[in-house]
Amino acid sequence: MAQGEEGIKAKGSVGVTQWLSYIQQIAVMEITGAMHTTVMDIMETHANVLPIELLMHRVCQQAAIRLVALLESHPLHKVMSACTNQCAQRHLSPMHLILRAYDTKPADFETK
Repeated sequence: MAQGEEGIKAKGSVGVTQWLSYIQQIAVMEITGAMHTTVMDIMETHANVLPIELLMHRVCQQAAIRLVALLESHPLHKVMSACTNQCAQRHLSPMHLILRAYDTKPADFETK
């Protein structure tokens, strides 16, 4: 890895994920009372905690499902419908990105 690449990888969502992973490691060590040389996977299993990457995917998937299952009376329903119906190539909004990442469509979900 070149010298400049390390700084690039430490920024943005990768840097935040690494920082959250470090914080989670400290918390899991406190929960389990394990030594710092214990493997993180084993500590997460004993503490019944998901790895941070899986936890982040789970939260994003839940958000996508909640957006798709909005009632027609909700103020965001029209915006969400526009995001699912149009195929924007540029200037994607965060709503476009999350709905595309988890391939959620309103027709696949039932609302009351």
